[in-house]
Amino acid sequence: MRDNTKNTNVFDSAHGYPGVLAEIADAIGEDAAMTIANQYGGTRLYVPKRIQVVHPLAELLGMEAAQKLASVLGGQDHFDIPQAVALKRAKRNAQIFADRAEGASVSELARKNSMSERNIRAIFAARRVFETTKQKPSGKPTNRFNLQEKSHERAKHKATTR
Repeated sequence: MRDNTKNTNVFDSAHGYPGVLAEIADAIGEDAAMTIANQYGGTRLYVPKRIQVVHPLAELLGMEAAQKLASVLGGQDHFDIPQAVALKRAKRNAQIFADRAEGASVSELARKNSMSERNIRAIFAARRVFETTKQKPSGKPTNRFNLQEKSHERAKHKATTR
């Protein structure tokens, strides 16, 4: 039996879901895991061995998914359900990038996501910084600082070869 009393925030590599949400995603799907995180995130949840039609999990997920969850996790200790803030943010940002690629304006994205235009621009800026500092296959980051160093190295080389 697993130790459910630990509140680990370890991400499962297959899904990116923290803690018990990875097991829930495996059992009943990623959408249902996010539904549980939205409803119960930050609290403890007990899953009974048998789910009745009027059980809150049956009402939230549907009877079939709730019964499947009960067959996998039912009757164990209470589970600490992670809020999955980082995962929710990553999914939101991915949707923002997709909407922008389809032509949505910064203003439209801000309204759709209940954010300020400044926050939307910051998300795009953070992505640009990430993409410009990615590692090349050579192992050296490709960013403006390395380009300046390379330019300086070329100038030194020219001076020594003359």
